[in-house]
Amino acid sequence: MKGTVLEILLSQLFKPLLPADIGVGTGQIIDAFGSTPSPQVDIVIYNKAILPPVLVDDNIGIFPIESVLYTIEVKTT
Repeated sequence: MKGTVLEILLSQLFKPLLPADIGVGTGQIIDAFGSTPSPQVDIVIYNKAILPPVLVDDNIGIFPIESVLYTIEVKTT
């Protein structure tokens, strides 16, 4: 639960600092070759203009690897 709260806080921190075509979310990363999706990624910073993600919620979804710029894992230790 602590980790989820930190993920939300960090993603809200990044959003105002990024240009409009850059998004922040959480979820899995996929590729065009049908490989196994990545494990859950805490924070994904992606470019909306390259290839938009399939979002289930405002921030939760599946992100094409072609549009992913950065990933961040949040640790609570």
